[in-house]
Amino acid sequence: MNHRIRSGHIPAAIALVMLLLFVTPVMADEWVGGIPLKTIESGVVSGGLYHDAAFGFNSAGPNGTISDGGKTVEKVFTLPPHTGVQWAQLYVAVYCGNMKENRQANLEIQFGGDGDSSYSQTWNEHLDTEYGFPGEGGSGPVDLDNGSRVTGDYLYWYDVKDMIRDTSVKALVKTSKPEGYTGTFDGRIKLVALVFAYEDGSTDQVHYWINQGHDVASGNDPGYIGKTSFDISGLGEVDPDSAELTIFHMASANADMWINGKSVTGTSPQGSYSGSNQWDVLDQIGESSINFEYQNAVGYYKLPLAFLSVQCSNEPSGLLPDLTIAGTVNPVPSTAVFAREPNLVRITNIKNAGPGAATNIPVALYASDIDATIPVNTTIIGALESGAQTTVTLIDPTIRDLEGGTVTYTVVIDPGNTIDEVDKTNNNEISIAKPVRYNGYKGKGIYWEAGSNITTKQIYDLRGDIAYTTQPESAYKAAGWTTRTETWTADDLSVPAGAEIEGALLYIAYNWDQTPGNVPDVTATFNDAQLTFGTPYTDKINFGGYADCKYGLYPAINVTNLFALDGDNTLVMTANAGNKQALYPSTLAIIYSDPTATRKRIIINEECDLLAYSESSYGTSMEEATAYVPFPDVEAVNVQKATLHSFAGSAGPSEGNLLFNGDTVATSAWKGTANTCEAFVADVTAHLTATGNEAAVQSTDSGGMCACHQFLVIEYTNGATALPDLIISAITPNAGAGDLMFANEPNMISVTVKNQGEADAGSSVLAIEIDGTVYTEEVGTLASGVNETVIITHDAEYAHGASVSVTATADSGDEVDEGDEANNALSLDLSVYDNGYKGKRWTPTLGGDMATQATFDGRYGLVYSHGDSTYKGAKWPEQTVTWSADDLLIPEGATITDARLYQSWGWNKMTEDPAPSVVFNDIDVEAPVATYKDRKNWGTYDYPYGLYVYSVTDQFDAAGNTLTITPEADNDYFLYGAYLVVVYEDPATTEKRILINEEFDMVCSRASYSVDDEEATVYAPFSGVNTTDLAGAQVIAVLASADEKEKSKFFFNDQEYPGFWEDYQSAQQIGFSVYDVAGALQDGANEARLQSFDAGANGDNMYALTAILIAEYTETTLPDLVVTGIAPNAGEIFAHEPNNITATVANIGDAAAGTFDLKFAINSDTTVVSIAGLAANATTTVEITDPVIRSFDDVVTITVTADAA
Repeated sequence: MNHRIRSGHIPAAIALVMLLLFVTPVMADEWVGGIPLKTIESGVVSGGLYHDAAFGFNSAGPNGTISDGGKTVEKVFTLPPHTGVQWAQLYVAVYCGNMKENRQANLEIQFGGDGDSSYSQTWNEHLDTEYGFPGEGGSGPVDLDNGSRVTGDYLYWYDVKDMIRDTSVKALVKTSKPEGYTGTFDGRIKLVALVFAYEDGSTDQVHYWINQGHDVASGNDPGYIGKTSFDISGLGEVDPDSAELTIFHMASANADMWINGKSVTGTSPQGSYSGSNQWDVLDQIGESSINFEYQNAVGYYKLPLAFLSVQCSNEPSGLLPDLTIAGTVNPVPSTAVFAREPNLVRITNIKNAGPGAATNIPVALYASDIDATIPVNTTIIGALESGAQTTVTLIDPTIRDLEGGTVTYTVVIDPGNTIDEVDKTNNNEISIAKPVRYNGYKGKGIYWEAGSNITTKQIYDLRGDIAYTTQPESAYKAAGWTTRTETWTADDLSVPAGAEIEGALLYIAYNWDQTPGNVPDVTATFNDAQLTFGTPYTDKINFGGYADCKYGLYPAINVTNLFALDGDNTLVMTANAGNKQALYPSTLAIIYSDPTATRKRIIINEECDLLAYSESSYGTSMEEATAYVPFPDVEAVNVQKATLHSFAGSAGPSEGNLLFNGDTVATSAWKGTANTCEAFVADVTAHLTATGNEAAVQSTDSGGMCACHQFLVIEYTNGATALPDLIISAITPNAGAGDLMFANEPNMISVTVKNQGEADAGSSVLAIEIDGTVYTEEVGTLASGVNETVIITHDAEYAHGASVSVTATADSGDEVDEGDEANNALSLDLSVYDNGYKGKRWTPTLGGDMATQATFDGRYGLVYSHGDSTYKGAKWPEQTVTWSADDLLIPEGATITDARLYQSWGWNKMTEDPAPSVVFNDIDVEAPVATYKDRKNWGTYDYPYGLYVYSVTDQFDAAGNTLTITPEADNDYFLYGAYLVVVYEDPATTEKRILINEEFDMVCSRASYSVDDEEATVYAPFSGVNTTDLAGAQVIAVLASADEKEKSKFFFNDQEYPGFWEDYQSAQQIGFSVYDVAGALQDGANEARLQSFDAGANGDNMYALTAILIAEYTETTLPDLVVTGIAPNAGEIFAHEPNNITATVANIGDAAAGTFDLKFAINSDTTVVSIAGLAANATTTVEITDPVIRSFDDVVTITVTADAA
């Protein structure tokens, strides 16, 4: 349905549809999506409109070459002689290889406009987006600021007006596969085009229009007809000499095409997937517009560019102007309106399209979130001759405090209708809705809600210094990395002999993070010890095509206890599934004390602040693109030297200014590259003040840099009077016993007081405040450089996850005259952990006691075996385990009641729990019926362990069994030997009560783990036990790794037994220990205890898996009384007289019955007869008289019970 229907009756419903189509000029293929073309530039020049292109993948045209399989295009454009350039734009289109997938590529464009062999301008783009078809729920075209992606094509454009200085200009375009990217790469170049509007000094008047978009007409929406229009109403009465319409398309074949409703054809595409067509449209100039339409019912036809030029030898004058906006209305930059500041709004190509001139032209700017009738700003354009145009930039002064929502700008020319024009309806233009965003390229502390400056995190005040080394640029890892190893040798970190390490801090920074969840998903070890990362400081651009790609810095990772002073120190990082970012080279910093060194105050600030300066591209001034680094804790007396070590990522090769207290310390300071995170070192001694010290890191170009950690080192001279200086150098919970706070127990807190001054300190009082409780302890005399450690016991108990505030204050009574009275206190917030080396009775977040999971009462038996299973280390391959009939002897005639397969594992370095596939006797086994896990839960080497229990009752075969267990890909955990526990029912066996308890509980009694024997105990309660006729009782304890002699014990109730080492099987690394507990068993509740025992050389590090109690009972002989018959009279009850009732009792048991009662219940009357006894297998008959006189038809119920009592 379109305007080419010329006659015939049109039903009302269809007419309505047509109306909707006409009043909605901006449409696109509803399935594929696209950007319809609109006029972005128009004007009048004396020369003309030039355009030429290289068409991919095989037609470079004159002076052009295509090489490298279409991935390199070099094109020389020979321009007409000209006296001026009014407008010029370079266009580049690249095919990524798939219409929807994110197939990445790097794009480099070089342009040379000087007519020589050099290229004076380079642009780089990273093609890294997906595309979603609207017809499949996708969002369609992707806005890339100076480009767009539609289906598989990226289209970019670049303003080259000011770069053209000769008639021979050239472009070199290349694509390449990004470093670290492992996906499919295409990168063939579809189009390299130059469009150029120029003056040549003649009297000719050439009117031109440039329409730009990225539209698609496809067989997915065969009814879609694309359209782009050129408004030529402003030409008025001109008499043109020529008029040409040109299109550049990206398709392998032409579409169906119309110009003003008339079908037209074109030449075959010059390239295999792009080309151009040109038509003479002189006969159409009398219309108000030139309309080009296209339709493609099969395949894909794509149109990015269309041009119209109309040449006139002369034009009439003295007519009316026609003021319009031929360009766009956009904030600067065009992708967002920024919060917390005024915004520049650029209106391009305000044009006089009429034949007459206009003067004193008012222009008004309106913002949708302010008022539709009151402009936020206005300006006056002095004059516009016919065909002239200009670009205006206005300031929207509105301050929007928070991001969120959108703003639409409207620009109206001559809002008061003071100028007489050809057409008053085309005086306004509306922007698309722009989101309100914080500008990530500005300093976080000012321009982000809740944003932070780069603030102080640690201070060291000591005789000593800081040494650090940053890994070289080669350590940088691009996105897609899988593993990285960085090593610092002893020579890398210069620490004087005799110095004491006070701190070792590791800094890891990254960029371009796109990991789901917005935090990198990595694991890391330092000298083989697993590291725990804090929450990273992050920043992001927050607008444009890469708005959410994050830069980050992890807070200093304390590796003091892991640092090797005289050897290599190695950091290994591994990316987990889904992780995606690039890694900067890491920095290792060592803070050491040295009594021979001068006193220094080392202030360490941390944050991540992304900065970039470009008023046109990013909307930032240099002042705004500044990160601030306050140092409030500076002692500025007797300062010998102050040095700032300022780290910045991607800073260089000559980028950024460093300021201190408002003074410029250095310009073009950082000399790194896009792949470094290095320090610029500056002497700031002359800029230091007594208070309010602040450094500033300032971006100086659009490349961008990321300000990170900052070290300010202040060195002091020796004062006239030597004084002591007491500080708290360390607060350590449970020192040497985990160095952490543990849950559900008292904790030892060690505090070290150090005299870092130059004179001895007299005795003083140390105050330690823990969650409001204050402890005071005497500290003796401390010589210069000497320290004393005080230990107190804090009895309060905390739950796992609690945070405990500890503040220690040296010389709390101000008894010592010190060189620095402001550095006596140190505060820490200590996290509380459940200690996994304790039994789970002490660690409720990790589990509980070893509880009963299965109970069997009756004539049952139980067998168990590990078969030929063995321990398997990490990366184990598929395993097969067999059990012979002799391993698990099942008596003939017995029935399998329960078969349980146990598989334990440990040291799991994967992010998920193990998930092997299990096949038992060639039948897939479903998921475990029970899963038990435990872990250390603190410090390094905190890897999960566990036990899976599978039900294989239905698959079990008494003749023999086979288990096949297959790992998942890239498994990284070990397996203990598997074992089976089988319960069977057998009428020939004795009565038993069997209770099976299960858990996985890691225990180790060890002072350095802050665990004693009582805590390193696993409890297995057994309830409901009867000791009557008990023949025997045993407990089978199954443990892993319980191999150390005299380092474990077993208890049952109050009875102690030897430990488990004798039963340890080295091949399986598990053992079955059997204990006779008959003498300790008691009625009701019982309890087994499996204990790691420390006799002075640490207890066994062992893992409790299963505890089975089997209570066996003796057979007993008893009588069994049965009433075998009841007989009234001769079988009848007679009316009107008493009746005799006879009952027969038999003892069918194995023993004689003693005296017992026989109770007769006749309706509501009861008679009891005592019987002296009855031998086994004997019978007796008892007769009574029922005296009740009954009537005819009465119903009589007689019940006889033996041994009713």
